[in-house]
Amino acid sequence: MKSKVLSIICATSLVLPLSSQAATVTWGAWNPVTNNTAILTLGGYTTYEGVNFNGVTTVINNGSINVTFQGIAQNATGTAAGITVGTTGFAFQSTGSGNSNVVSAVGSPQTWATVLDRVIGDDNGSASFDFSGLTVGNDYYIQFFSSAPDANILSNSKINSSGVDSPFFGAHAGGGTKSIVATFTADSASQSFAISGTEPTYGAIVIGSVPEPSTALLGAVGLCSLMLRRRRN
Repeated sequence: MKSKVLSIICATSLVLPLSSQAATVTWGAWNPVTNNTAILTLGGYTTYEGVNFNGVTTVINNGSINVTFQGIAQNATGTAAGITVGTTGFAFQSTGSGNSNVVSAVGSPQTWATVLDRVIGDDNGSASFDFSGLTVGNDYYIQFFSSAPDANILSNSKINSSGVDSPFFGAHAGGGTKSIVATFTADSASQSFAISGTEPTYGAIVIGSVPEPSTALLGAVGLCSLMLRRRRN
């Protein structure tokens, strides 16, 4: 009888995270982007892919690995690192030059600059990036790249996910380009990021993922197995 109760408790403890609506996000700081080495590929994340908004799939090397950016249009969907990336509510797309002041890239002088110079933007406060197909318990890393042609137009821009705001973009020169990183452990199959501010514009997104269950989940499985084995003995 006790073994049955313990089995129910263990099963419940592993299923409970599935009922949550969205994971809590941890934000980094907005950092200036000067070339393609700004594409971060941190240790522990084994898959890195991205989307950009110029409609052309492009491969960028950040100085250590090749990162494929699938080209999608505003309010369309694409796939990166096995995740579906949707863009909704964006009001305009700028395909001209001058959105980004990034003009050089290690190993491919103009390609990365072209990616960042094609942006989608919002002027009504209702746009968001929506990620679906997440695996519950997996760790995810998302890097957003943002730029605009006019000085300080993005100063009050920020991103919100599951009630947690990113820092403000802050002061910048015309064509100023920055990136910010969000990390989270998925507790549902989807996660949305709402953007706000004065015409916030974005040129690319990179997703890093860990394709196996998180250490915490594996630990819980192991502990339950050990307890059940001891009960049976």
